[in-house]
Amino acid sequence: MLQRAARLWRREANYELRDFRLSESITGPIWAISKFGAMRQKELAEHIGIEGNSLVRILDELEAEGLVVRKSMPEDRRARLIELTAAGRRVAVELEQSLRGFISSLLGNADPADVQAAQRILTVIINEANRRAERD
Repeated sequence: MLQRAARLWRREANYELRDFRLSESITGPIWAISKFGAMRQKELAEHIGIEGNSLVRILDELEAEGLVVRKSMPEDRRARLIELTAAGRRVAVELEQSLRGFISSLLGNADPADVQAAQRILTVIINEANRRAERD
């Protein structure tokens, strides 16, 4: 059920994001950097739950669009700090507004208590999966 819901969610989110010419997977880094601030590439991959090599391709695309910039870090020249550009910050604001409307329309008929319960359950699943991944 979770896989089906995730697939349908992505499909609808991609439709909602069509005017931005960005896919749901591309918006993850924009959202995370906007919410948590500039961060190392490895931290960003962890925040959005993807592998590092997948993130590199996404960052290449975002950098080509002028939405992010990768900066060398003085204390570790191998590490890259990922920041939003001014254009990236503008897109982040527009994305948030668009996705708020999308979420409201998708969950508008749901009882708020049910939405909160679902969020709690999903948080438990995510936290437990992360805990298990750390043991490996």
